[in-house]
Amino acid sequence: MKIWLPYTHAPTGSTTFVKALGRWLESRGHDAAVQSFPHAFQFAPWLLKGVAPPDGTEAIIYNSWNAPAFQRDGVRTICVEHLFVLDPAIRPFKSAPQAIFHDLFVRNFVAHGYARADRVVTVSDYTARAVRAEFPRSNPIAIPNGIDVERFSPVAAPPAEGPFRLFFAGTPSIRKGIDLLAPIMRDLGESFELRMTASESDCPDLAGLANVTFLGRLQQDEMIREYATSHALLAPTRLEGLPLSVLEAMACGAPVIASDISSLPEAVDDGVTGLLCPVDEPQGFIDGARTLAADPARREAMARAARTRATGRFSMDRMGEAYLTLLTP
Repeated sequence: MKIWLPYTHAPTGSTTFVKALGRWLESRGHDAAVQSFPHAFQFAPWLLKGVAPPDGTEAIIYNSWNAPAFQRDGVRTICVEHLFVLDPAIRPFKSAPQAIFHDLFVRNFVAHGYARADRVVTVSDYTARAVRAEFPRSNPIAIPNGIDVERFSPVAAPPAEGPFRLFFAGTPSIRKGIDLLAPIMRDLGESFELRMTASESDCPDLAGLANVTFLGRLQQDEMIREYATSHALLAPTRLEGLPLSVLEAMACGAPVIASDISSLPEAVDDGVTGLLCPVDEPQGFIDGARTLAADPARREAMARAARTRATGRFSMDRMGEAYLTLLTP
């Protein structure tokens, strides 16, 4: 089958998803045409309406925001919702320009995609419910994000001596809870270290803290090693579709200390593969980190359980087969 996977590039999970799904489809003998367009087209996707799909295209998988760009009549289409920004739960954490853009433009983009696609897919049950609440006729189906669980694996172990190592992976944004990291790390003190995929300029509140290490943007092999050598992933987020960082960390044997919100309970089994904390309350994350640091045996049991959960529920094979089922007439 020839499948077109066009996308507007951004350094986010949706780009990672498209590339990974394309590789998986190729590995199964399909012709997956992954095609990138500049990020600016995300704000005016209709400008790409004239782009012709590759010859012989039988199906198209596209991001909901890009529906006006890549929806084509006569070809089977799957519209994927990665992060539903129209969810009322995220409104308090948007800037005024973001809120205006989402309400005036993105609402129309996704409505177009939901109405005209053969199937609407969301990356979590939570996102499916949120989409259905705003667009009752959309009839989304949830296919959880998947990762390469052979590549993302416990390639190393956390250090036995020194500070308890936390890792923050993701865009340093308010939605991701970047503003909560400073109070968390100030309270935890020198017995804890936070390593994060950001630069000091991204996080001025954290720049002066001795227990924070800025790693900048990492390559995949470097990310895998950071996951595997961390005692836990720290994810004080306010809304997620289904974050790849959480799935990748679990696959690498890192328990997750995350907000008890949106899709996170679908990934993290509280008390088994990590700890879920009240959203917007730094104290919960502080207590969670101290709990795991004080009980190495419990942390190691969570690490094993996290790996088992990731391989059993969030593998790329499981996700890919679900998409192929939808593509089969």
